[in-house]
Amino acid sequence: PIGVSDSYVRNKLFRPQKGIFFNLILEPTIVLPLSDENSFLMGEGVIPTVNFRKQISLGLGLAWRIQPEFQNLLMPAFLDLRFCGKSRVSPMLALGTGYTYKPSSDFRKIGNIQYAKAGVNIKNFKGGSVAFLIGLDSSIQTVRREFTFFGRSDTFLLDEEALGLSLSFTI
Repeated sequence: PIGVSDSYVRNKLFRPQKGIFFNLILEPTIVLPLSDENSFLMGEGVIPTVNFRKQISLGLGLAWRIQPEFQNLLMPAFLDLRFCGKSRVSPMLALGTGYTYKPSSDFRKIGNIQYAKAGVNIKNFKGGSVAFLIGLDSSIQTVRREFTFFGRSDTFLLDEEALGLSLSFTI
């Protein structure tokens, strides 16, 4: 029988992109807090990236995250660095740092955000990919709360550690 085998398609038709090129990452995320004090967050990130030989990417991202329970909208702006293997199915590491803003407070900066995620990246034949990532999402946010004891407002830092689950689409 004449035909094309799966190994031929996998080995001959998959050609990793070389050199420097640009991509766009769309990343829906769910953030599950590791403490019982806060509710989960869900959101979407958009990260334009510069890629170096399809193994390293550097991007500036903007995301939105919402707490469905409180309808509290947060907007992280961050620097994203990703490392990925050469093969079609390979491990991936994503690191990021930046600031979180609150649109309802005239985009006032309310804290810092850092994350480290690891997972599996599956590249397609046309240069895009899909990645399944899990990792630690840590943010330190300045929170203003009103105390009833003396009726005064006070500002304090809230350190929030969470588990982030992401599905990244590179186009």
